[in-house]
Order: sequence, then C-alpha cells, then structure tokens
Amino acid sequence: GETDKPLRSIQSEIKALEDAQGRDRSQARFSSRSIDIDILTFGELCGEHGGMTLPRGEILENAFVLQPMAELLPDMPHPATGRPLAQHWLEYDRSGQQLWRCEFDWQGALV
Repeated sequence: GETDKPLRSIQSEIKALEDAQGRDRSQARFSSRSIDIDILTFGELCGEHGGMTLPRGEILENAFVLQPMAELLPDMPHPATGRPLAQHWLEYDRSGQQLWRCEFDWQGALV
C-alpha cells in the first residue's frame, strides 16, 4: 500500500503494534518472538534511513520473502535494481531454500 506518513511514524506504529502483541525486545537477536513486522521497502528509498537499510536485503536473499512479494506485486520494480520482482523470482536460485505452500483458512475463505 501507499501512505503519506513519514517512515519514522510508520516505524513507531509498527513497534507499538508489536509491543501490544507481547513482543519481548530483551530476547537475543533471531530468537523466537510472538510477532515480527519488517518494513521491506518504502517507496523508492535506497540506503540507510531511520536506522534501517532499505530496501531490505532479505528481499533478494530469502525465497520466503521474494516469492510472495513477486506473486502479489509482480511488476513492482525493486528499488535498488529497478527490475520487476517477478523477474527476480524467475531468476532466483531455489536449490538452497525449499518452500511449502500452506492452506490458510481466513474468515471462512481458503487463502
């Protein structure tokens, strides 16, 4: 989606949402957590912004990030490369990361 809100405001709202859902920030990095929301892109921003690197490197590194993004936003250009996400997914080496589709029932609809 799109927003007129500044990145800092979005970051604060996400932190508040995570905290409201019981996120324990005292745990070690990469440990299990109740909720973890990441900003992957923010418009066309590239580089360090608000203490984070945008776009997030995980987009092109992790199949579980790139595949759903490419499925939902196939024509969206990656902010750093300018190439569509669907093209990145087509060229992605999937040999090292296996994905499994899971059925998900949300409000009576299979998603």
